[in-house]
Amino acid sequence: MRLPHIDTPRCTGCGWCVAACPPHVLSLHTEGWRKHSVLDDAAGCTGCSKCEKRCPFGVITMIKKSPNEVQLLVWIDLSIGAGCFSVLSLFFVFSVSDCGSGTTGLIGRR
Repeated sequence: MRLPHIDTPRCTGCGWCVAACPPHVLSLHTEGWRKHSVLDDAAGCTGCSKCEKRCPFGVITMIKKSPNEVQLLVWIDLSIGAGCFSVLSLFFVFSVSDCGSGTTGLIGRR
């Protein structure tokens, strides 16, 4: 299965890939003042690569994922300060894969 990998620092948040996605599994997320595209539902992705072809900046590349690999997306929101409305959002991607030896590897990226 091939899934889109979005180079987030280079993504401009133009939304062309979101509009081109037939199963509607991409969306735009906001972090601070920047928007960027995110794959929300990897299981729903058909691997058609229309998003990769439509991206005017070459930010999306299709990468092969093994059927045993699963990605867990974890959002952690922490309120900062008493009586304050600021929110700190942290986004982590954990890749869980069957290493072939009966063990499971867990890799966290931020």
